[in-house]
Amino acid sequence: MPSPERMTLVELLARTDALFHPMRGPFQQSFAQVRNERQRAFRTIGLPLGGSGADAARKRHERTLTTLESAGLVTFALDRRGQRAGVKLSPLGDSCGRRLTGCTTLADGWPLFVAMGELCGRAKTALLPEPLFCGNHDWSGTDEEVAELQLLQYDMLAFLSAGYVRASCDSDGKTWYGITSAGRAALRAGCPQSPPAEITFDVELSDLYDQALPVAERELRDSKAASPGNVVLPMPCGIGWGGCFSDWFRPGKAPAGSTSFAEVTGR
Repeated sequence: MPSPERMTLVELLARTDALFHPMRGPFQQSFAQVRNERQRAFRTIGLPLGGSGADAARKRHERTLTTLESAGLVTFALDRRGQRAGVKLSPLGDSCGRRLTGCTTLADGWPLFVAMGELCGRAKTALLPEPLFCGNHDWSGTDEEVAELQLLQYDMLAFLSAGYVRASCDSDGKTWYGITSAGRAALRAGCPQSPPAEITFDVELSDLYDQALPVAERELRDSKAASPGNVVLPMPCGIGWGGCFSDWFRPGKAPAGSTSFAEVTGR
C-alpha cells in the first residue's frame, strides 16, 4: 500500500491534469467558463485544499500536506490572514508524481517541447493545429492518427500545467497548441532535472491516478462558473485542418519564416 503522502501527491496531480486537459468533443460554453476561471486561479492560488469528512480526517489531510511541503513537493498560497488558501505541486512534486504514475515528466517530454518551440517560433502565428506536432500534414481522422493525438496530449500535460504551453480548442473540439512566454523562457533556461533515481513507477499509484482523473473532470463539468457572463470564445471551427496551415508545413514547401515539423524532429 502506497503511503498517504504519495497517494495525496498523485491525487493533486490528477486534479491538476483534469484542469488543463485539452477539451474534446463539441464545445461547451459552461464547461469552458469553469475551466477558464479555475485555470486563472491556479496560477496564483493553486487548487482548493481539499479534505472532507470528520475533523480527524481533515486534520490527517492537513498533516499530510504539511509533510509534503516539508519535503519540497507542494507549495501553499496564503490569504490576507496568513491562512492556507490553496495548494499546488512544486516542480519537484510534479515530476515525482508523474514518474510514480508513468506520466510524461517535463524532462521526458523536453525533446518534443524543443521541437514545438522551434516550429512555433518560425510559424509566425500564436497557435498551430495539433496534427502538425505529430508530423501529420494530411489529417484524415484514422484510428492511428487519433491515437497519435492522444499520446501528444498526455505528453503535453506537464507543460500545460507548468504554463509553458497553452491549448485552445475550436468549436468542433479539435485542439491547437502554442508556446507561452514562460515556455520560451524555459526553453532558454534548458531542460529541467529528472526526478530523483529512487522515484520509480508504482502500479498502484498509476491506478489511483487513472481513477482520480475522471472524478476530477466530472467535478469540473458539474460546477458552475462564478462569472457566467465572461464568455469563452473557441477557435474558428476547422481552420488549419483542411490545408490552410497544414500545406505551409510540408517538407520543402514551407515559406520564409516557417518550417515543417518533420524538418525539426527528423521524423
